[in-house]
Amino acid sequence: MNERKGSSEIVGGGFFSLGRELNFTANAATRLLQAHLEPHELTPVNWIILGALSLKGSMSVSDIAHFSHVKPPAASRLLSRMERDGWVSQVTDKNDRRIKHFTATDKAKGVAHLFSLVGTVNSQLTEGFSEAEIDQLRALLERVRQNAQRGTKVVKVGIE
Repeated sequence: MNERKGSSEIVGGGFFSLGRELNFTANAATRLLQAHLEPHELTPVNWIILGALSLKGSMSVSDIAHFSHVKPPAASRLLSRMERDGWVSQVTDKNDRRIKHFTATDKAKGVAHLFSLVGTVNSQLTEGFSEAEIDQLRALLERVRQNAQRGTKVVKVGIE
C-alpha cells in the first residue's frame, strides 16, 4: 500500500478519509439533484432510468440494473414502482416470454426536458472551476474509482 505523508493527518478533529469526503460530496450532489427533481415527483434513480430509456428506447431489467449500478432485484422493484406511478410500461419479449422490457410512457416523455439537468447540476457543482480543473477532476475521480475497484478485487481474492 502506498502511504503518503499527511494521508492520515487529523483534520477537523478526525482523521482525513478520502472515502468519507467522496461520500459526503456524493450525498450533497444527490440532494442538489433531488431539489431539482422533487417538483416533478421524480427521484435521482428514476431520473437515471428514464434517461437510459430515452436513449435506448427499450431495456430489460438486467440492462437497466447494469446501467443504474444496482442489482437486478433492486432494479425490478424500482421498475415496478415506476410502472405503478405511470413512468414506464412493461412489454414481454417476443422471443423469450420470461424477459420483460421497459419503455418510457407518455408521462415520462413529458419530462424529457429534465435530462438537461445534468448540465445544470454539473455547472452548480463546478462553479468557479476552470475547464482544465473540471477535466482534471474528472480524470482524478476516474482514477480513484479504478483504484477502489482494483482494491475490492484484491480484498476478495485475499479472502478466498
